[in-house]
Amino acid sequence: MNLLNAFARMPRVVGALILREMATTYGKSPGGYLWAVLEPTLGIVVLSFGFQLLVRTPPVGDNFMLFYATGILPFMMYSNLQAKISGSISFSKSLLAYPSVTFIDAILARFLLNALMQVLVFYIVLGAIMLIYRPEMILDIPRIALALFMIMLLALGVGLLNCFLFSFYPLWKQLWAIATRPLMICSGVFFTYDSMPDVLKDWLWYNPILQIVGIMRSGVYYQYDASYVSLMYITLFATIPALAGLFFLNRYYRVILYEM
Repeated sequence: MNLLNAFARMPRVVGALILREMATTYGKSPGGYLWAVLEPTLGIVVLSFGFQLLVRTPPVGDNFMLFYATGILPFMMYSNLQAKISGSISFSKSLLAYPSVTFIDAILARFLLNALMQVLVFYIVLGAIMLIYRPEMILDIPRIALALFMIMLLALGVGLLNCFLFSFYPLWKQLWAIATRPLMICSGVFFTYDSMPDVLKDWLWYNPILQIVGIMRSGVYYQYDASYVSLMYITLFATIPALAGLFFLNRYYRVILYEM
């Protein structure tokens, strides 16, 4: 009966947390939602004009904006989502003191809202590029949807583990920030996997974000070969940290709340 009650009240609690998140994160200023769209757009524009001065054509296709959008948008979706999930306990600390609110509610609310925001940003930016430049392409919608799903799954898995580690070991937050600074360079945003030397390919293959960017580009460019992608590897890379994060959070989150 207690379990049924917990599932029954979860939509109400998660809904309330989502409204709180909307008010505090995106509703603080009129430009809160606008900046969510402008941030990746400005990155795409800067990269496109910068590389257009150095090379005549992008690595795939003939439109710089579209090529870099297929790299930046998935990467920023991962980066923003996992950061939001990682900070779920500290963000909702005051509410977690109530018995009716659990860490799962806090994480689920942040994940759902920010995943929706990132998907909307993706379609707005990509749609704008297609309307302005009208590139000739055959979109593989299921493939694009798969890339979005996998990047959200990866962000959830890494975010869950970091949610525990950031809270239990504060130093890990600084170490993580330092260790992941080169991640954008290593994730296929600026290049394609096939264009790399074989020595680098052997190492870069283990970056699941690079593989997901490959899925995205194979959905946008019908001629792009993403045979190097392993869905099993990406799924395991996301699932194992997720299970570990849930286990440790369930065991220690009360301890974390009292020590924060």
